[in-house]
Amino acid sequence: IKINDELVLSVKETKVNAKTLTLYPNPVMDVLHIKSKEKANKVEIYDGSGRKIPADLDGDQINVKNLNPGNYIITIETKEGKTTEKVIKK
Repeated sequence: IKINDELVLSVKETKVNAKTLTLYPNPVMDVLHIKSKEKANKVEIYDGSGRKIPADLDGDQINVKNLNPGNYIITIETKEGKTTEKVIKK
């Protein structure tokens, strides 16, 4: 929402950015768990160079066994919006 040419977040946008979702364990070995009040509908994983990596979402778990060790960005979409988290794969 714009007020006097300033960008102001609405309540819904603020809620999406709030810490309503947790990924654990981090660093992860094989399976990453999602702790959230909302069901995860879609997951996207990106490596350090920005390439999208196929992700297997099974309920509240993400199979990351096939990922090489390193740092990743994971975007999780719920009905409330998208949340992005950094994850380390051992």
